[in-house]
Amino acid sequence: MNDHISRRGALSGAVLAALAASSQAVVAQRPATPEIAGDSARTPTRRTVLDQTTPEASFLLLIDYQSQFVFSTRSHDIDLLVNNAQGLAKAARLFEVPTLMMTVTAGAFGGPMLEEIRSVFPDQPVIDRTVINAWADSRVSEPVRQSGRRKLIIAGLWTDKRLTQKIS
Repeated sequence: MNDHISRRGALSGAVLAALAASSQAVVAQRPATPEIAGDSARTPTRRTVLDQTTPEASFLLLIDYQSQFVFSTRSHDIDLLVNNAQGLAKAARLFEVPTLMMTVTAGAFGGPMLEEIRSVFPDQPVIDRTVINAWADSRVSEPVRQSGRRKLIIAGLWTDKRLTQKIS
C-alpha cells in the first residue's frame, strides 16, 4: 500500500478515535459530500467521500489544557482526558500537522500547559492569552489563516466557553 495513503488513513482514524473517546475535540469542516463514481450498468459503483480530514488539510488547536481547568472537569475521567489529548497531539506531530498550544492567564490563574501535552512539542512556544475567545487573539487566528488549511481540529477544556465562539 502506498505509504502516503496509509498515513492519511491512520491520521483520520486517530482523530476519529480521539473524538469518539473524548467529546473534548471538534473538527470544524464543511460536511463531506458523497460522490458516486462510475456507471452502475457497466461497472460497480464506488462511494468516494470528498473533503476528507488529511494531514495536509488539517491544523490542530490545543486550548487551555491547564491544571486549574483539568482538576475542575467532571465530564470525563482526568487520566482519560489527558491521555486522549496527548494521543491527539502525538498523532499531529507524527503526521506533521501544524499545531498551536495555548493557555489563558497561565501566570495568574490557570497554570501552565500540562506537561503531558507540552512535552509532545518541547520546542514550540505556548501562546498565553488574556481573552476567553482564542480566535480573537491574532497570534492564534493569523497562523491558521495563513496556513490555508481547511480542517481545523480543536481540542480543549471547558468547551462551553472555549469552543462555542464564532470562527470567521
